[in-house]
Amino acid sequence: MSDLGPKVSIILPVRNEPTSVLVISRMLNAYVPFTKEIIVVVDSEQDSTNSDQIKALENVSLVVNTMGRGVWNAVVSGVNKSNSENIVIYLADELTPALSLEEIIKALVDGHSFVSATRYAGQGKRIGGHILGRKMSKVANGIFPFLTGIRLTDVTTGIKGFKKDFFFNIEKDQTLAGWSMALFLSLEAVKNLDTIVEVPIVSIDRLYGGHSTFSFFSWSQSYLKLYSRGILELRSKRKEVNVITRVPFFWEG
Repeated sequence: MSDLGPKVSIILPVRNEPTSVLVISRMLNAYVPFTKEIIVVVDSEQDSTNSDQIKALENVSLVVNTMGRGVWNAVVSGVNKSNSENIVIYLADELTPALSLEEIIKALVDGHSFVSATRYAGQGKRIGGHILGRKMSKVANGIFPFLTGIRLTDVTTGIKGFKKDFFFNIEKDQTLAGWSMALFLSLEAVKNLDTIVEVPIVSIDRLYGGHSTFSFFSWSQSYLKLYSRGILELRSKRKEVNVITRVPFFWEG
């Protein structure tokens, strides 16, 4: 890859979220001090995000998901179109975690293969959101270290950074529903890597940009299946993983 290419590819899987993309693209351009490309992925040409206004934004390219509908396939399409070895998956309706992206990307640039944002360590927080989803997330992430012996505190957050080689070398699961994709990536990282980095974020669910697409009953089946299978596999292997917490600049000192 040429040194003139982007240092990081930020992938935004969206569905009818033009307002979110308009806002977050400005945030990313303002707070990410690296050369970057912002890849907005939609499921169809008819998505309202697919507009000339979005295509004209600074550092933004719009990609139509050709792999099949859903977040996982949107991520695959985005990674396939990316021009950097450093990939960050980001949520278009999340403003405050953008302040932590610098540290997430620094960890990738420093050579780490997988970086997870965390709402449950350091000064990380989760505010708002669907009450059932919030409770399920807190419980699942709270007992994960206890059940596995691995100090990873937020396996379900959708903000993940990884090397492209890591992504291409893991198994692919076309049955993933919604953002259970994030849990899948976390489990693959734990299975395949010796070191994982966590960076605290403050997450304010759906601060702006319309209605959440969260569907508790449809997504929970995918989460529970992945979670149970992953816990059993990790307990049987008793694998050691070093989890490093890196603090964003605004929490230092």
